[in-house]
Amino acid sequence: MADNHHPIVAVTGARGLVGQAVVRQLETAGFLVRRLSRSRLPECGLPSAILPAFNAPDKGFEEALTGAAHVVHAAALTNADATAIEADFMNANARLTGRLATIAERIIPGRFVFVSSIRAVAGQGSGGPIRASTTPAPSCPYGRSKRAGEIAASEIFASSARRLTILRPAPVYGPGMKGNLGRLLRLARTPYPLPLADFANRRSLLDVEALARAIVHAVSAATPIGGAYVVSDREPVTIPQIVAAFRSGMGRRPGLFYLPQPLLEGIASLSRQGQALRGIFAEEICDPSALEDTGWIATENSVSGLVALARPPVDGAKS
Repeated sequence: MADNHHPIVAVTGARGLVGQAVVRQLETAGFLVRRLSRSRLPECGLPSAILPAFNAPDKGFEEALTGAAHVVHAAALTNADATAIEADFMNANARLTGRLATIAERIIPGRFVFVSSIRAVAGQGSGGPIRASTTPAPSCPYGRSKRAGEIAASEIFASSARRLTILRPAPVYGPGMKGNLGRLLRLARTPYPLPLADFANRRSLLDVEALARAIVHAVSAATPIGGAYVVSDREPVTIPQIVAAFRSGMGRRPGLFYLPQPLLEGIASLSRQGQALRGIFAEEICDPSALEDTGWIATENSVSGLVALARPPVDGAKS
């Protein structure tokens, strides 16, 4: 049973890259955490509950949230699932968010933090900067579903808007990351020189620990910080900087050389990797200053975090 000094935060997606960091930082901040999962969690002795499906009866959601003071909704179906269709994204990211928010608005006294995505605002290669005030124009099924989730939660919390915080993270880096950053890390681990030196496109990234800090800030700030915010590291980086940072962490030289971009794109198209290449090399710059204005502190630059991420584990440490 929680008390006023140790309120319960219900966290969905607690086993994921973001969720694990959030749980750790919430507990460090003095909160009790109830992990919500679609299946029973295997960790013995840790508070957990079943996260109902989007079309489950209200009773399941009520049982999952009763006694919680706040909710962090970080569970999502992402672009990493190549087999998902638009309906799958809408069910997992929009309809489930709406159901969870409906019950939370009614029975929890505190805040609802929805971890959305920068894709809810803009597709890859949108240029920039992408700010909190940027008019959303998602261009992929994942982004459209996240935006639909934002709209649903905003409508539900319309009469208590300051209780709802929507966070739109840039691509997140951390242990076990997937997507384009995971692909770049796998490329960096190969022994070969890479033809990437010519790519000057800048991208904003986000340290998973900084995102977790943003979530804890949204839950615990003395003054509620309702609204939607872009979350990213402060300075964007280029693809050569990302690969060089990874290889520096591995104790290697960058190993990059120049190949004209049209030639590289042609090779990628022939190997059916054209879309993946466009996603990796699109320019995307985010501006997290609106969230910083509320008191959250952004990571200044992504490079040191990328170096540390690629560094081999020390003897006896978990990989």
